[in-house]
Amino acid sequence: TAYNSMSPASMPGGVNVATCPAPKCTGTNGNPNELGNRILRAGVYMSTTGDYQITTGPLTLDAAGDPNATWVFQMPSSTLKVGNASGPQSVILVNGAQAANIFWYVGSAATFLPAGGTFYGTVIASAGVTTGTSGVTTLTTINGRLLSTVGAVTISNTVINVPAP
Repeated sequence: TAYNSMSPASMPGGVNVATCPAPKCTGTNGNPNELGNRILRAGVYMSTTGDYQITTGPLTLDAAGDPNATWVFQMPSSTLKVGNASGPQSVILVNGAQAANIFWYVGSAATFLPAGGTFYGTVIASAGVTTGTSGVTTLTTINGRLLSTVGAVTISNTVINVPAP
């Protein structure tokens, strides 16, 4: 039910981060599916290319003082990738942003590699979720939930802190 309720069909009109105006979106990196090095205010964001990645730097979510600020990230046909061969990446919360108000709708799989970094929100992926790197002692921290509708959730060297509702 949660997966369907945050789908593009149920929540149409998601904002494209590549063309989103300030102050709702700041930071640019020339890649419409890269969330790294951006600061985003509350809203629904939909990937125009099908996937999102946080690989070039941290993603900052700014509640602008609103404790009820909510984010929904929609990747209807593809993946969420956090980190890459260069290293882990993180999501940073500022100005009252709360992990319980961040949702990631992933049409395929979500991957958090390599180990390390801190991530916030509830991820619901269709084809599964993979976190951490087997055999590596560095921990990945998830402040939220990792769920899949039909695939496996594979966790290595990961601490999960479920936020209060």
